[in-house]
Formats: sequence, structure tokens, C-alpha cells
Amino acid sequence: MKKIARLVLLMFGVYFAQTANLKAQSQNVDKCDTDSRTLELIKNNPDILLKQQELEDFTTNYLKSKNNNKSGQTYIVPVVFHILHEYGSENISDAQVYDAIRVINEDFAKANADTSLVIPDLQHLIGKSKIEFRLAQKDPFGNCTNGIDRIYTHKTNNADDMSKLNPWNRSNYLNIWVVKSMGNSGAAGYAYKPAAVDNLMSAGIDGIVVLHNYVGSIGTSNTFRSRTLSHEIGHYLNLDHPWGSTNDPGVSCGDDGVHDTPVTKGSNTCSNLYKAECTKVDVLQTYNFNDVTTTSGTLDPTPVDSVEGIDFGSFSSSGASSNSTDNSRFSFSNWDLGATDQDTAYANLTGNINTAKYYEVTLTPKLGYVMTINDIKFNIQRSGTGVRTFAVRSDADNFTSNLPASVLNYTDTTFMDTSIVVKTGNIFYIQEDTTNITDTSVITLTGANFTNIKTPRTFRIYAWNAEDANGTFSLDSITINTTASIIENVQNHMDYSYCTHMFTIGQIDRMYAALNSSISSRNNLWKQANLVATGTDVPTSSTECIPVADFSSNRRLICQGDNIVFSDESWKSGIDSVYWQFPGATNTSSNLSTVNVQYNDLFWHPVSITAFNSAGSSSVTKAGYVFVSPPWTDYSATFQESFENNAANQLWFSITNENNASKWQITNGAAASGSYSMYLNAYSPTVYVPTYVPSIGKNDVDALISPSFNLSNLSAGVFTFKFSAANRSSDAENITEELTLSYSTNCGKNWTPLKIINGLDLVNAGAYTSAYFPTQNSNWETVTVNLTHPSIYGNNIRFKFEYKSGNYSNNLFLDDINITGVVGIDELTNNNSVNFYPNPVTDNAKLIYSISKNQNISISVVDLLGKEVLHVFNGNQSQGDYEFDINTERLENGMYILKIIGETFETNKKIIKK
Repeated sequence: MKKIARLVLLMFGVYFAQTANLKAQSQNVDKCDTDSRTLELIKNNPDILLKQQELEDFTTNYLKSKNNNKSGQTYIVPVVFHILHEYGSENISDAQVYDAIRVINEDFAKANADTSLVIPDLQHLIGKSKIEFRLAQKDPFGNCTNGIDRIYTHKTNNADDMSKLNPWNRSNYLNIWVVKSMGNSGAAGYAYKPAAVDNLMSAGIDGIVVLHNYVGSIGTSNTFRSRTLSHEIGHYLNLDHPWGSTNDPGVSCGDDGVHDTPVTKGSNTCSNLYKAECTKVDVLQTYNFNDVTTTSGTLDPTPVDSVEGIDFGSFSSSGASSNSTDNSRFSFSNWDLGATDQDTAYANLTGNINTAKYYEVTLTPKLGYVMTINDIKFNIQRSGTGVRTFAVRSDADNFTSNLPASVLNYTDTTFMDTSIVVKTGNIFYIQEDTTNITDTSVITLTGANFTNIKTPRTFRIYAWNAEDANGTFSLDSITINTTASIIENVQNHMDYSYCTHMFTIGQIDRMYAALNSSISSRNNLWKQANLVATGTDVPTSSTECIPVADFSSNRRLICQGDNIVFSDESWKSGIDSVYWQFPGATNTSSNLSTVNVQYNDLFWHPVSITAFNSAGSSSVTKAGYVFVSPPWTDYSATFQESFENNAANQLWFSITNENNASKWQITNGAAASGSYSMYLNAYSPTVYVPTYVPSIGKNDVDALISPSFNLSNLSAGVFTFKFSAANRSSDAENITEELTLSYSTNCGKNWTPLKIINGLDLVNAGAYTSAYFPTQNSNWETVTVNLTHPSIYGNNIRFKFEYKSGNYSNNLFLDDINITGVVGIDELTNNNSVNFYPNPVTDNAKLIYSISKNQNISISVVDLLGKEVLHVFNGNQSQGDYEFDINTERLENGMYILKIIGETFETNKKIIKK
């Protein structure tokens, strides 16, 4: 218990330090967001730490009893991919998912060909697991599936735990959600380790979120990014990053608790596969030549101590005498001549270095280590006629240059030994004709040839300028100062290097332990009964499922005569053929997968598609999917809307593609004036019964489209409206809603923003934990927008209010929408000044209107296709008020348009015959 308490305290300290670190590095791009998201869960539920300790204890005991999967069990894990999309490139193909499964299985089975690229030092650690991943063939209801679930949703953007829609029971499936983006973290994916999501409340977020372009190696992804899912599944099966869970790669050394993955800082690059920064051992190797004799030959027989990380070879002699001249010293004769006995003048030496005569030793880093050689220190002794010069070289430059030389002079208060000096070119010169052991000679080594090297390094000590052939050169007490560093596993799938090729044997053992633990139900995934229930008890079959019919389009709001491109988006199995139906279009049917459709019939039209394959067919009809805007306009010039007139309210409509409860609608529950307003129920919690409907969450977009306007005779226009909105949170970080007012001159093909209100500016009513409805005038705020864009003063202008939700959205209300400005002298004062009554009409109605200038006037009634069905008047009228009696007896019941056309204006009014 004390151990657990310490762990809790440690993790809380780590959390706060990590949070600060993440904020400080907010501009960095990470590969995986697992650690930061886990720390957020721990912040809200510290009991996770206790569960982590429980799983660690289980893992320890499991590894002791069943290390390396001695039971031979094959672990088959059923998988479902939930593709969250908006019909874009994130809606990846089945083939890309199948390729992802291939990559994962190859990585886990050591079947990936690129294991050959793993450096030799780590080859023996590559693990080969018996873990296999299979796409589910049966869904949670026992229905046929190919293991791919496609969901149209805005939650594919800035994805997080609230994007984990339609989770299949985590006891039966590994859920993988494929998304378009993951917000500002820059992460490619994340997954929770089992202990973080063991409680029932977290079961729905257990699984993996991954960007679509990091799935598999084809389609929107590539080979470079294809290992992300192997990495995230490692987390899902209780693996940490190699540097642990307490920092970011490259920050500080950490450990993942696996015995064969070394302590590491982690890496974001592949620039150094022999990176070794964390575990270093200082090694001093001393050669004392104790076992050398006058008959022991040219190789020092003295045993060399075994040390960590480096194999030190034995000294040998080459080109000099065949045996040492003395016992217990490495002392050979027969060196090249060039000095005169008792002559201490360096300038008088005549010999040159003979590269065929030398003492040699080789240092080799052991498997899993790199070595750094800092310096070589040694004492030398010569006989009375021995050598006067020597130097040291290495194979780093093929023994071409002398290494940096110096002399360590031992002094006391009365004497300094200066028998050796270093001459130009790093040549040691014995300047006194002595036979004593001389000062310590030092070779200082720096640079890439001697730092963190993996290759062996050989040193040679050359001696020359002897006084006669019997003169000796003796080595005594050589000390080589080195550092051995453990190679970090840059090529591990749990690192960030993007040259990952392996799991270690220890990591696989740890994943086996997770699969045998009941924590987060990992131990049920591979049970035979579950494999049968999910259809994964045999390798993936070729059974075809009945397809799910679906489609998308490039537009939904168009002008009369425009075209819409429809695309088949049917899924679940291969599609053999499709059949489209387009009521109201010029071409009412098609069997093409992509079809360009023209619409002349006005207003709302449904669209249907049926998808066929050998297993069967399915159809989907989306009612009111296409809106064809008429060539006439609903209003002209100035305008007032308080949503009190039900007929006028019908001219406003909402466009949303989401399968959730939020939509723009009329309410009598709140109003800035009168009794009614337009309201968006952004307070929309998840509904489970009778059918599952997800909450809107963040980034849900609901558009409210206005009636059409003729503003061509208006100038200095001003658009005003009142709004009232609330949020369910008082935390500023949770207030992310946005309301955009924009306009279109081409029936919604393009929209130009006029005003954006967001954050605290939009949530003017504050925080309400229940559904918000404004109750007083102070809850309403007026927004004024000057219409300065020249293009807005045209015909057939529509406005759009577009609301983008946040995770804590509440209801939004609009009221008192007005357009004011200077009206041209030839314009009717306002479409509202045209009085037609009664409306609806049975047989007879009265039309009353006024004009401000003498001009030709045409009045008619047309049907919704624009065909004239009733002629009322055509002639010249002077300024004044006019009244007509209109007989509609011969018109069939339905909706018509009353058109009044002058020389400089056109006014249209909807009428209903019943």
C-alpha cells in the first residue's frame, strides 16, 4: 500500500510537470498523444493510478510464470475500423484498411521485410509474437460486416474522445477510429493503456484514434507513416514509449519498464541509429604486462580484464624482435636507427618513422554498446642505446597521422622530470640519455572518430631513432580511459523515429501479459467463444455482405437550371452496381457511380440510391435533400422578420447533414419581440432510447438559410439581428462556439462572410447547465452589420447563419432580423406593401399595391416551374395606388407565385390555393 501511495504522489507530480511541459512545447509536433490524454484522465480520476499498479503487479507475476508465451497461445484480436468522414479523402478505401491490417500483422509477427534494416546490435532482440489482428466478420448484433464501419460526422475534425462514435463492445473488439484531423496537438494518433479505461464509464473511449493518412501504406497514407497503428496498438496492449510516460522524446532519459529496451531519451529522427545518451559506464583498462617473458613471443599473454561494454584486445608487437627483452614488461629491440649515444640534440637525429614496426592494441565495443575513447596514458623506458622518438596513430585515418600528444610531468617542490618533450608533429622525444622509467605520455582523443563509435578502433605505437639494434623500447602500465554507452533502440515501434522496424522480446511478453489480464477485458478478446461471435475464428473469408447504400453531393442548394454532382458512397462490401433516382431533375435516374444532374423543377426534391452486389441490395432516400431556388425573389429592398408570420417562416430553411437532434426551428418559448423566434437546440445531449443519437459535440455545423432578396434598388444597406446564446460551462477554454453571417449571390454556390461572432462574444447569456431559454430583454443583444460589399446589391441574394458548436454548447436564438437602407425611387416601398388576401385563397382574392413612378407593369400568377397560369394585367401605370380582383377558381390546389414586374423592379409573393 505504501508503494501505491508513493506512486500516486509521483504521478500527480509528473502530471503537473508534464502539463507545464506540454504548454511550453505547444508548437512541437508529436506522433502520439497517449501520454497527455492519459494524464488528463488521471487528473479527473486518480484511481487510475491504483489500477495501473494492479496491472503492473499482474504483469510482473505473469512474466515470472509464463515468460515468452511458453503456453504457445495464439492471440487473435477482432478489429473494427470506424471511418469518421465528411465524404472527403478521410473516407479511406476498404483496400487501405486491409493494407493497414497487413502492416500491423507483419510488424507483430516479425514478418516485415525491413527487420533486415535493424542494426546488428539489436537483431537478437527482435520479438516474434503470436498476436494476430483480424477484421471482424460479424457486428455486435451478429450481422455480416467486413470490419469497416463508416459514419458521416463533423466529429472527424479536431477528433478526441467525443469523436469515438458507435463503439462496439470493447470486450469483443479493438475499436479504431479513423479521422480527418486531431486539433492543435499535431498528433497522428493516440490510444489508452488498459488501466486508464478500466471503469465502465470509460469503456466507450477504449480504443485508438488515428489520422486517415497514417493508416496502412497506400491511399492517403504511405510507407513512411504506416507504422503508427503498430505503435498505438502497443499502447493499447500496455506498452509505454521507450522513454516512459513522464516526458517527451529528447527531453530527458526515461524507462518503459521492459527489460530489453534500454533507458532512452527517444528520438524524432533516424539520423543516428546508434544513439547512446542515457546509460554510460566509465571504463579504465590498465595493461601491466605481468605475464610477459623473454620467450612469450610478440603477443602479451597477460589476461585482460573483462569489463562492461568494450572488449579490450591484448598488445602485440610487429616488426621488432621476436620476444621481449625483459620479463613483466612489453620490451622489444631491433628498431630503426638514427641516434648517437649520449647526443641529446633533436636536430641531430637522422632516422624516420618505420610504419612496419610498432606495438598494437584493438578496442571493440560489445554488442549493444558504443564506445568513446578519451585518452591513453603510458610510461616508457629505454635501454642505454634504445629509441629516442615514438608516436601514436590509429586506424581512424589508416595510421596516417600522429595523434595529439602531451606529457604529464610529475613534480615536487624541488624537482621536475623533463626527460620527455613533445616535438612538432606530435612526436615524443626522449631528450635525456637515460634508462629510467620516464614521465607519463598522454594521447588525448576527441572528435567523431573516437566518440560514440560502433566500429573497432586500433592503435599503434611506433618507435624509431634507436642508438643501436640492441636498444629497446619498453611499455609499462598503460591506462586507456573509455566510456561504454548502451545503444538506445531508435528502431523500436514505440519510438518516434519513423524508421521503426521492431518490437523487442520483452515488449511482446508484456503485451501477452495485458492480453491475459481482465483489466479492460483484454483477456476476452482472443477467447474462442468471442472469435466465433465476431466471425474471426477462421481467417477472413470472402463472404460478401449486403451493402449499405449512401451518397454525397457537391451542393444541396442551387439556382434553377444548375447542376449537382452526386457520388456513390455505398459501403460494407464491394458494390457491383447502383441505381439513382432524382425526382424533379432533367435526368431522373442513372446507374453511374458519379452523375451530373441538372434541376429545373423548383424547391425541395428527394434523392435515392440503391446499391447492389451478389449478397443483395439496400436503398437510401434522403427527403428534402436538394433545394432549387426560383429565379424570382421572395422579398425586395428593405425587410423585417420577427418570425410571427407562419407563412413567412416557411421561407427560412435549415440545411444539416448530421444524424443528430440539433436543427434550426421556430419556437414560442422565447422572443426578443412578439411571441416567436428562430432557435437552434444546441443543447443536445446524447439520446440512447429508442435509437442512439449522438450529442452534437464540438464542430457541428447547422446552417439557417434566409429567403431570397432583390437588393438591386437598395443602397447604404444595414443588416441587423438580435441573438441570445448560452454555454454549459463557465470555463473560458470551453467556450468555443462560433456564429457566422454570410451571403451568397449564386444560390449558395459561394458564401461571403459578413460577420463572425465567437467565444465569449457569442455566449452573451453566460453559463446554464440545463437547456437555456432567454427570459428577459437583457438576454438579447443586437448586432449591426453595414452591407459594404458591392456584390450584395444584386438580385437573388440569400443570407446564411451558420453555427459551429463546442463541446459545451447550449441553445441559440435569433430574432428581429432587419434589412434597412435607401430604396431607389422606382422600387415598390417594400414587398410587405403588396397586400394579397385572403391567402390561402379559395376562388377570389384582392391585390393592393402602390408604385412611385409612371412605368409599364406586368402582373401574372406562375406555377413553381415558372409557367404562367393566370394573366392579371399588362400595361402602363402612373404613380399611385392600385387594386385588382383576381379570380383563382380555375387554378388547382397548391402553391403559386404572384409576380409583379416593373421596368426597374420585380416583386414576387407566394400564394396558396386550396
